[in-house]
Amino acid sequence: MTEAKIGSRLQCQKCTTELIVVKQGEAEIECCGEPMELRT
Repeated sequence: MTEAKIGSRLQCQKCTTELIVVKQGEAEIECCGEPMELRT
């Protein structure tokens, strides 16, 4: 599991969906069956 910090941006490498974390916690955030990557 990954620490999801408020304001972090994550992106799916398959479909390019992006999300912004609004509630901090530990989670495995997935899209298209794969973990989303932290966007820098």
